[in-house]
Amino acid sequence: MATSPPERSPAVSVVIATHDRVEHLRLTLDALAAQTHTSFEVIVVDDDSPPGTAALVKGRGLLCIRVPRGGPGRARQTGLQAARAPIVAFTDDDCIPTPHWLRALVAPIERGEADVVQGRTLPRPDQQHLAGPWSRTQRIDHESGTYPTCNMAYRRAVLEATGGFRSSFAGPRTSGEDTELAWRAKEAGFRTAFAHDALVHHEVWPSRFGPFLRDRLRWGMVVQIVRFHPQCRQLAYHRYFYRPSHVRTLAGLALLAVLAVVRWWLPPLAVLAAVAGYGVVGRGIEGGPIARMRFITQTLVADTFEVIVFVWSSIRYRTLLL
Repeated sequence: MATSPPERSPAVSVVIATHDRVEHLRLTLDALAAQTHTSFEVIVVDDDSPPGTAALVKGRGLLCIRVPRGGPGRARQTGLQAARAPIVAFTDDDCIPTPHWLRALVAPIERGEADVVQGRTLPRPDQQHLAGPWSRTQRIDHESGTYPTCNMAYRRAVLEATGGFRSSFAGPRTSGEDTELAWRAKEAGFRTAFAHDALVHHEVWPSRFGPFLRDRLRWGMVVQIVRFHPQCRQLAYHRYFYRPSHVRTLAGLALLAVLAVVRWWLPPLAVLAAVAGYGVVGRGIEGGPIARMRFITQTLVADTFEVIVFVWSSIRYRTLLL
């Protein structure tokens, strides 16, 4: 009696975590269908999206795993546990990999030169008009030490040895779990590399202040990276600040506190004077004084709010990063 040959395992598993981005995901899957690499599977982990996501993925004959809403880190962990290949690659549902992306990304691993590989990520060239002070995208042209999963590949043995993504990076919106995983792999002695030709184009989310401000809430989770990997302080500004503007913000808040001790009305007066002054002499923002005053006001609010998030996170995780 003839038997069919066993199904051949793929060389690479591509894992995508998604939540309610069916049209963006469609573009990602279209790009994966055009890859020059011929031996890979696609695993989409649906983080509690509306029904259209599962219909899209299953309609293309791809594996779709639906999970309760737990955030991208937990969804990616589910995906890598279902992966069958010796190499696991990650990209995101707001990314468009170029045709040679996967072949170039996994080549250093296949050649035995690396265990963890980061690819190049640039904003979508057709969306440059959406860029602005409050837009969100990714621009990665070298191994900077952040390792976002929009463009990463791991030898499966690395993920098994490290345990994958930490469960402490959980929630509907998380950040930093990908960086923490890569540093855990590096500290375990696994080799990293950067693949310049493994290009992914990332969505340029429009410049809108409201969504930008709400997005600040999740960035406090990156304090955990320093908690687990103190040498990651080298990525911070002067080791203890998330970004340079936080130093100015903290200095400004300290000055306002001193002024408040002198006279209660001095802090609001100082803020108004600073905003008005920037409106008159400020540069780098198109428009007249009103546009410049609006921009500096939004900047002050955003930086102050982000500093508060990091102060709270520093207390929560018992690790100082402001």
